[in-house]
Amino acid sequence: MTLFELNASVEAAPLYREFVFTSSPALMRMTRLAEPTAASTTDNSTTWLPPEQYAETVLKATAFACLYFTDEGDRPLQLHSVYSPAHPWQLVGGTMDKGERPWETAVRECREETGLAVSGLPRLLATVYGLPGAQWPYDTIGMVFDGGCLVDDYLSGALIHV
Repeated sequence: MTLFELNASVEAAPLYREFVFTSSPALMRMTRLAEPTAASTTDNSTTWLPPEQYAETVLKATAFACLYFTDEGDRPLQLHSVYSPAHPWQLVGGTMDKGERPWETAVRECREETGLAVSGLPRLLATVYGLPGAQWPYDTIGMVFDGGCLVDDYLSGALIHV
């Protein structure tokens, strides 16, 4: 028996009951009574897949994280890319490594690309989603974090340019 805590609306509760859940009035706590197998189907013809099989059916995407810096004039700062003629100016960041959180990626990539060590709490500014295309076969998902303002004295010797 497996216990699930659900916060279901009044409208959604009947759906869970159709999937062989029973409910108690307190907190919509439901318990699945029978463990389905890969070959079994419930009365409503739902087929349960093993996790390995299900994983093959879900979205495959690469993820990236970057930092958005501004100068003292509140102008955005970017790096000049040496490997992407189609996108010559980019935010400081890169592709997430396996097991890495987005903020960790942004901080690591910033240190690797500029030598700048960013600290503090992450402040997410935007998320970005891209469909696969001719140049990349996967969806892309990205997070843009606030890198803060870099003062002019720092920028005069940095790799980052306006």
